[in-house]
Amino acid sequence: MMMSGGMQGRLPPKEILSPKWKAAIRGAFFASSVAFIYFCGEVADQAFPENMKFA
Repeated sequence: MMMSGGMQGRLPPKEILSPKWKAAIRGAFFASSVAFIYFCGEVADQAFPENMKFA
C-alpha cells in the first residue's frame, strides 16, 4: 500500500512548471514551428511556378 501514490507524488507542481521546463517546451515549440514553416515553403515551391509565388 506504500506505492499507491505512484509517480504522482514524486514531483511537486512547482518542479513540473520550473523555468527550465518552460524554456524547453518553448524551444521545442519554436523549432517545430520553424520546421513547419520551412516545410510549407518547400511545398509551395513545388506546387507553384516561380511567377505565381505570393512572397
